[in-house]
This record gives sequence, structure tokens and C-alpha cells, in this order.
Amino acid sequence: MSSERRIVANKRNAQQSRGPRTPAGKARASRNSLRHGLAVGILMDPMVSAEVDSLAQALAEGDHDGALFAQARIIAEVKLDLERIQVAKVSLMNLQLGLVGPSVPPPGAELAGACIQEHLPDGEGDEHKEDVQSDVLGMAMINIVLQFAKLHRYERRARSRCKRAMRNYLAHKEISTAIR
Repeated sequence: MSSERRIVANKRNAQQSRGPRTPAGKARASRNSLRHGLAVGILMDPMVSAEVDSLAQALAEGDHDGALFAQARIIAEVKLDLERIQVAKVSLMNLQLGLVGPSVPPPGAELAGACIQEHLPDGEGDEHKEDVQSDVLGMAMINIVLQFAKLHRYERRARSRCKRAMRNYLAHKEISTAIR
């Protein structure tokens, strides 16, 4: 049981939290997990749910053991999740490098160009145009790496789920064959 002094200290510390305070900030923060859609469960889509079921049935090889099929379903779900993450990575790279979508410069391109032009001596802008383009490309690559780091969390979680489900699946498969 917490003491009164500890409860008061916790309340005082909670008042100093760094979360958003304005309604606009709270609304923006509430949409963070929906930015790329990877936080949404894959089974929310009925078409994908049917595909998960068909993959799970193929993996279970007609064995209708409840525990075995449940693990096969998790493995199938993770497989589709990993495909979705891969598609997000490819889309991110294509978008950042300007290979698809609108021909908009990567985020930070204008700032990079302005900063570099500002520090160049007069009359040397054209000679250093290629340097500016390479700097813009470099900033786009840094942005891609930062976004990949965010996507890596989802991939790591999916791979962990897959390993656990595979271990459980193999254990149930071994038990079911031993019983026969």
C-alpha cells in the first residue's frame, strides 16, 4: 500500500508530464497510431480475414484440433502482417525518393536548398547545384532511415509472435501425432 506522501509525489509528478495539453494536440496525438495503418489488426478487414483462414487451414493440413488451428491462424496472420510491413517499407522508400506519387521534393528539401544557397558566395549557386541535390537526397535518405526505425518495431513484434506461434504449433503437432 502506498503512503500518503508517495501518492502526493506521484500526483505532483503527473502534473509535469509532457503530453499534449491543447485539444488540437490531443487530437493529433490520438491519430499517431493510424499514420500507416500497421497498428490496426489485420483481421479487421473481412477479405484479409478470409485469406488468413484459408492459409491457416492449409497449414493445419486438415487437422481440426482447436489449439493447432489457433496457432496456424496466428502464423498465417503474422505472415500477412509481415507482407503488409514490407509493402509499407517499399512505399515509403518510393515516396521519399520520388519514384512514385506526386513529384514533390522530399521533406526538408526546401530547407536544405535555402541553407546551402545562403552560405554560398555570390555567383557560385549554379556550380554547387549538384551539391544541393545530393544534400537533398541525403536528407531524404535520413528521413527514410528514421521512418524505417519506426516500422521496425512492428516487424519485430510480428516476428516475435511468429516464433512463439511456431513453437506452440510444433508442440501441438507433436502431441497430436503422438496421440494417434
